Amino acid sequence: MSVVNNIEREQAWNSVERMFAVITFTPDGIVTDANSVFLDAMGYTHDQVAGQHHRTFCDSKLVESSEYRAFWDALRSGKSQHGTFRRLRKDGSEIFLYAEYAPLLNEQGQVTKVIKVAQNVSRVAENLIRQLGMSEKLIGRLMTL
Repeated sequence: MSVVNNIEREQAWNSVERMFAVITFTPDGIVTDANSVFLDAMGYTHDQVAGQHHRTFCDSKLVESSEYRAFWDALRSGKSQHGTFRRLRKDGSEIFLYAEYAPLLNEQGQVTKVIKVAQNVSRVAENLIRQLGMSEKLIGRLMTL
């Protein structure tokens, strides 16, 4: 039994989309949609990301890693992934996103889509750099642990 009805669920989702960056992918990592919060944070238009692979937002070292392959393998097998992720904006600058990647399943239990709901936590990293005098590289490692 759900604690909210369909109208309330729709209203709640609309609130989420106003507050958080939301992007959807195929199980293979191809972008199918993204909301304006995501697009604004990353510096892209919808047309620039639709049909692109998730790797567009990652540095090449990450994309070539076994961790990145395992990340997408886990999503394709139905396992959610969450944490703070270092990503790259269109201009190449880094952004830290606290995010949940959640596989969406059909009635047969097969992953049909992956949705990512995220919040930009880059200011947290910037404040740590300023207040603690930590290097950006060290903060980057700390934020993604």
